[in-house]
Amino acid sequence: MKSLPKFSRACVPIVALFPIYIYCLNGQAVEVPDPAYAYSANVGWIALQPTPSSRILAEDTHLAGYLYGANIGWINLGETPTDGESYSNAAESDFGINRDPIGNLSGYAYSGNIGWVNFEWAALNDPNRPRIDPDTHELLGYAYSGNIGWIQLGTAFPARFHKGDTDGDSTPDDWEREHFGELGIIGVGSDFDKDGQSDAAEAISGSDPRDASSYFRIVEYTFTKSFLSVTIEFTTHPNRQYRIERSDFSSEIWTDAGLGTFTPDQGETTTRTIPLSTETAEFLRVVVSDPNTL
Repeated sequence: MKSLPKFSRACVPIVALFPIYIYCLNGQAVEVPDPAYAYSANVGWIALQPTPSSRILAEDTHLAGYLYGANIGWINLGETPTDGESYSNAAESDFGINRDPIGNLSGYAYSGNIGWVNFEWAALNDPNRPRIDPDTHELLGYAYSGNIGWIQLGTAFPARFHKGDTDGDSTPDDWEREHFGELGIIGVGSDFDKDGQSDAAEAISGSDPRDASSYFRIVEYTFTKSFLSVTIEFTTHPNRQYRIERSDFSSEIWTDAGLGTFTPDQGETTTRTIPLSTETAEFLRVVVSDPNTL
């Protein structure tokens, strides 16, 4: 068994025929596109982005912002949790919609005209539960109001939620504040801890941008006899998703290595075994994605 040196987005040869990639799935974080609507049979369409300045932000642990229906007025999803993380929904000064690591929504929104709107009426396995899909990032399911009934969140005009990035440095604002206390400490392409991975990549992988020993990487790998399979151990974060992809480099196409998208093992690393082709040379790469962003 052999340990790999640290690297970022570079091909690392294990043997001549079987290099391995490690890769961060990247993407600009933006907010809810327009148009996007929810729907109630009793009050009609409800805009999820009423104006360019009243967008809904989907942070890691909560939502913030307003919806608007022409027949019911504004619905407040929450503003800023008292503890900075999640709404307690135990006081009028600390209410709103919370979000778990895989996108399930809970808590209460409020409208001056229709009262409380319930987002936690369903069990976690209910197909109609309110949620943000971790793969498509679309708002799905239903919320419930005692005064107007069911509100369908997923419609023909779906909302796709992403994290806010007001300073345009490709890292979410809430993540910057969590790790650096304020915006403006890091910038586009910066690498605060000089570990070879950009701060934007560390935001996606869930590693600590202030700790040079914390970065997304392959830790160890081992082959079976005759190279029929390889077992890869790599660093993981509990709130991220992973997949392993393969390519023979005859084209630029990467395909799933057979495991699909998966959640990590408990602990700081995850181990998976991938069968290898005996006919052609292959490349493998490990891809990490944040289910809360593109």
